[in-house]
Amino acid sequence: MLITSVGPYPNGPQAFHYASEWATHADGVAPVEPGEEPGRAWRVRFGRFALAELDSSAQTVQTERSLTVRLDSLGAELSPADFVEATVVRLPAAYPIDPRPRGALRFLAWAREQGTLVP
Repeated sequence: MLITSVGPYPNGPQAFHYASEWATHADGVAPVEPGEEPGRAWRVRFGRFALAELDSSAQTVQTERSLTVRLDSLGAELSPADFVEATVVRLPAAYPIDPRPRGALRFLAWAREQGTLVP
């Protein structure tokens, strides 16, 4: 267990959070090429893990090629890469998604701002 700003937290999930944070910053320096996307599938798993960890009302269903995000009666289908971009607030403003699911997916940035997401 690590002592964090929100209390004790298990080492494994903490490393997962750090890896996601570092990958987000690395993408800002060297964007992911299409051929590299399969190696980034873990970022979708992390996004879904963090969404569940925060007890979000948004739910995700993943297929081989997309994720369906449901928030109340609203739904949105995103590619895995777009899902990751949405979780770190890098989805383009013109992306065709309702603002409510978009807001629910920006949880990684929001939780950091609120101090509720470890690290």
